[in-house]
Amino acid sequence: MLHSDRTKDEATRALLALVAVCAVALLGGAVAFAAWAGSDPPRNYRIGELPSACLRAPTGKRCVNAGVYYLDKARASLGLPAYKLPADFPSLTPAKQLFILTDLDRTRYGLPPMTGLTAALSRDAYRTGIKRAAEPHPSDTREISAWTANWAGGYANAPLAYEAWMYDDGPGSGNLDCTTANPSGCWEHRHGILWKFPARAVRAFGAAAGNGLHARSYAILLVGGRPGYRPKYAYTWRRAVADGAGSNAYNPGVPRR
Repeated sequence: MLHSDRTKDEATRALLALVAVCAVALLGGAVAFAAWAGSDPPRNYRIGELPSACLRAPTGKRCVNAGVYYLDKARASLGLPAYKLPADFPSLTPAKQLFILTDLDRTRYGLPPMTGLTAALSRDAYRTGIKRAAEPHPSDTREISAWTANWAGGYANAPLAYEAWMYDDGPGSGNLDCTTANPSGCWEHRHGILWKFPARAVRAFGAAAGNGLHARSYAILLVGGRPGYRPKYAYTWRRAVADGAGSNAYNPGVPRR
């Protein structure tokens, strides 16, 4: 799934040349359509001007908070409250940031959260999503029944990539797979994040960031395992909740030049 985007601000233009891929697979059966929660937004939400700090320090606190600010604005456009994040959110790894944002949206739409990040799935996300600029997939599918994945390249940091997946992926966006001739590609990244796994699936999450074929690339991999699947979690949703995810009122401030 290819994207392109345009903005008036030079710093923003330099940071938002996006290419993105989404995939959903059910092993041992056909992909089930309409297997996601919620509804598609009525319109795309485009981010505004980014602070100049994003050019110097794209993953620094000011730029990460700019991403959170636009995520909150996008959520507000749907009548939803701001994201409640741990106080140290900007200092977390991109993988943890993407994990927390994903689970905050999954729980908001009545879905069970992904239980935790695993090193194995994060390595898979890195190998294919970052190094090959392709949709990630689990390398070992023996105990996995379903998975979904997103990839994005060209964004300054994880919150900005996530904003595109969730809020700027529909008709009229830069999503080249979302056209009049091919409407099935619209909002596919959002659908992946809000995917409904089988009720008994053992849920695990992988995420990665880095410079591969495209600078500042991001990938997530959501997996539903069979009952015998025993992932080793490196960071859990329970830990994120204890740190303030879902409860801490987080104020990112207004982006300043």
